Amino acid sequence: MLREIKDIKDRCACYVDDITGIVEHEYKKVKTTTTVAVGNEITIERDTTVTKLKRVSPQKFEVEKYNIPSVA
Repeated sequence: MLREIKDIKDRCACYVDDITGIVEHEYKKVKTTTTVAVGNEITIERDTTVTKLKRVSPQKFEVEKYNIPSVA
């Protein structure tokens, strides 16, 4: 079952399935789906936000969210 992961600005960053490792990301009607193996991670960047997902076990993702400074 997919669950929503929000970025630091409370926007939907992606959906993950903790059991299968599937990560779905959609932005501007372009959908990307991948499977993350245990021990691997994926980084999603949008504007000035970064959301990192690390699959730490067969049933769990660890999520890290932060802002990056904008270049003016």
